[in-house]
Amino acid sequence: MKTGAGSALLRFPDKIHDIVHLIKHSCDIPVSVKIRLGWDSSSLNYHETTDAALAAGVDMITMHARTKAMGYSGTADWSALADLKHYVHNRNPKVPIFGSGDLFSARAAQEMLEQTGVDGVMFARGAMGNPFIFTDTYNLLTKGEETVYHTTRERVTTLLRQLHLMGNDIGERLACREMRKHATAYLKGIHHASKAKQALVQANTYEQYETICAHLVEETPQEL
Repeated sequence: MKTGAGSALLRFPDKIHDIVHLIKHSCDIPVSVKIRLGWDSSSLNYHETTDAALAAGVDMITMHARTKAMGYSGTADWSALADLKHYVHNRNPKVPIFGSGDLFSARAAQEMLEQTGVDGVMFARGAMGNPFIFTDTYNLLTKGEETVYHTTRERVTTLLRQLHLMGNDIGERLACREMRKHATAYLKGIHHASKAKQALVQANTYEQYETICAHLVEETPQEL
């Protein structure tokens, strides 16, 4: 925001156009943008920002159906996603529209697709500590299979895998720090995990993470 990036660009559709145009002429891969409804409730300008991106040749548009002022508060306005899909379809039906906002389960993703007609969904906070949401959604949409629960063992195994993958990129020490917020999200909903959460937000090594997770699994009642 301080540098005029991110949501600050919602106030300057012309700059959105220029950025997309420059990138489109600098590479040969598809270019997408992610917008919000507008700066605040008195300046809902997603039609204008969309027009700017379309004029510059954007290949895909995702909209988080909240304003910048809302942050993550309130409820995402899915009706605006339906409106945007219709709006873009009448201008360039080849440009797909993706929706974002309040997608914390496979069922929510299915409902957004059905209610708004968007071409796809983009998970954000819903994937924090829950990377299973992608496979769960695929299985629900293609097979009608709905996963209700992922076991503690499955969660901590995936948690540790993500930690080590992060470590491959940024090193063990930084990965252990960055992983703390993800780790607590992995354990959300596990009633006996409070001590493990407290320990994980102070963990600094792979070994500490692994020990905490092993103890949690040992203390977990048998799961079906």
